[in-house]
Amino acid sequence: MLARVAASGATCSGELEVAQEWLAGDGWDLLLNHSGELQLLNIKQLADYEFTDKQLKQAFGLPLTRKVSDAQRVQYARQRVAEFESGEDGFFCPSVAIYPLEAGLAAHRTSAVLGGVIEIHGQAGPVVQWHGLFATREAFDADLYARGFVHLATCEELEDRELLTWWRR
Repeated sequence: MLARVAASGATCSGELEVAQEWLAGDGWDLLLNHSGELQLLNIKQLADYEFTDKQLKQAFGLPLTRKVSDAQRVQYARQRVAEFESGEDGFFCPSVAIYPLEAGLAAHRTSAVLGGVIEIHGQAGPVVQWHGLFATREAFDADLYARGFVHLATCEELEDRELLTWWRR
């Protein structure tokens, strides 16, 4: 049912909530099996905390009155991103939560994915933050990027202009 709903673009909040609650509880092992080991960097959240001229000046020991160049901003952003490449920070580096859904038989099969992120909340442990139901994996990946998440394995490939778009001046 949920796969058909995603394919049609409609919404079904009640059934979706039930599926999400089940996956976060009794279906946890299935969720982890389908999610794999893909980790993300929440670059938007990291930028909100770290990508400021003031933070850069403090890190580099520069006077607060000194102007900062884009080259310095990129250098600092890359340093901060590199510190998270181990993926050990469950706040800035959540794991992908994805569960495939299928409906129908052979020629009339429809599929979708239920997607979100798994954050580690200290002693409370892992918490799934659901982003919703998506018609394709690609649509889910696009949603992640739009929300400020990048795949941890591709952080080195971020272009300078991308890093600067996250910068708060």
